[in-house]
Amino acid sequence: MPTPLPRHSQDQSKTNPAMADNSDVERLTPLDLLMPRAYIPMLMAFRTTESIASVSPRLQRGLDRLTEQVPWLAGRVHPTTRARGDMEAPTLEIRRDINEPAPTLVDRGSIEASYEALAAKGMPPESFPADVWPVPIMIDDALFTRGAPVFAASIFRFADNQGIGLCVAMHHNAMDGTGYAEVIRLWIRSMTGSALPSPGIFRNRLDRLSNSLSSQLSAVVAKPLDSLFASHPEYSRASPAPATDLPPCTFRMFTIPTTRVNAIKQQLSSYMPRAPTTNTVFFAVLWSAVTRVRMQRNPALATETSKMAIPVNGRRRIGAEFSTPDNPYLGNVVLYALPELLGQGLSTSSAPEALAKICHAIDQSHSPKIDLHHIAEVYSLVDRSEDYRAIGVSWDLLSGRHLAILSWADFGLHGMDFGMGLGLPDFIRVPCGGGAADGLCLLLPRRVPVAADASEEVLELLIVLRREDMHALEQDGIWQSFAN
Repeated sequence: MPTPLPRHSQDQSKTNPAMADNSDVERLTPLDLLMPRAYIPMLMAFRTTESIASVSPRLQRGLDRLTEQVPWLAGRVHPTTRARGDMEAPTLEIRRDINEPAPTLVDRGSIEASYEALAAKGMPPESFPADVWPVPIMIDDALFTRGAPVFAASIFRFADNQGIGLCVAMHHNAMDGTGYAEVIRLWIRSMTGSALPSPGIFRNRLDRLSNSLSSQLSAVVAKPLDSLFASHPEYSRASPAPATDLPPCTFRMFTIPTTRVNAIKQQLSSYMPRAPTTNTVFFAVLWSAVTRVRMQRNPALATETSKMAIPVNGRRRIGAEFSTPDNPYLGNVVLYALPELLGQGLSTSSAPEALAKICHAIDQSHSPKIDLHHIAEVYSLVDRSEDYRAIGVSWDLLSGRHLAILSWADFGLHGMDFGMGLGLPDFIRVPCGGGAADGLCLLLPRRVPVAADASEEVLELLIVLRREDMHALEQDGIWQSFAN
């Protein structure tokens, strides 16, 4: 078994002494610190005639049992410092008062819209008022300072009593999307009385991660910090300056039948050494389409570089046994693939040869580049920086050139059965708004076909673009043939 680096055993988080006797502390890792100060939010809509009064007690009992297994779900993420040599380095930790009960499922009452009406429209994300959520999605300075809850959940009913909505928000510094999905699975197991993993496996994530990376961390420690940043262009020591003139943006949901993606995969098989994955083909078509419509607004983008930021789950790249169904790792293990291409090369992808080149660039950006050594370098890059808050990403969504992808397609949430009274979620949505996140794309959890016919499976995409570009995308003939 690898030996952990001694420096971690010397790090001492500074916890409020008045809380020390009653506090349980879970130290967060360098990979946790890289995540945005926000919640991962999902709204699951269930078609049911059951009342909130009949389903809430079962959900709450499951949540109580889940918190016994994963105690830090009842905690709050607090800013703190740790000793690092002669200085104090900022960090984060989860603190939980040992007398604190499990999170409470909050009843938000009823919304004005009916389930049947919204379902007929595809359950538009903008249909849900902000007050159905249990917490604000973005964590402001005041909440950050006093400690933001790790986990929060709320429930509401639709006006026609034909459906129930369950909103679940989890702190992104405490877990990534994969960890989120694992917590939902554990919650369901807690409700059904199924056996749960030992509580001990969900503690001491810092030691668990550093132990798994220790063989590579020992080699990385000799590499200068400047060299680490040079090796990882996805990160920057200087975040983009706040824009003073934010472009008006809008969002739109598209559905893409997987049969169309599979047809393109088959078409590309003659142009690539191995068949691209569904995600690779999807990302390539999306990247090309968005770049093409952006160039209608700004032809100069043809000679400029466009980046596509793609999160990569690092669990299996650390090792097959690092995170398993019986021993899941709930913390963040998110790395970024960052393919780059000139706008001209992206916009002319109607020919299979051109699209194959885009797919190849995407594949080369993360496989096999992101390996154990790569993950150890990112870990060390954060761990050795004076202030993790000064580390930013190198793509700027205000530039009008780049895309950032979030893919929840393979989390399996549509297949998670909440049992009596709820069953499987019919729709999974996220809160939406305008803002200036030009180029932010979210691939929602893959919809499970109602019948055995695989042709019914669809991908659901939420995309944010400048209004002018979104209008052009909706009129783009190639995109229209791909997405509904």
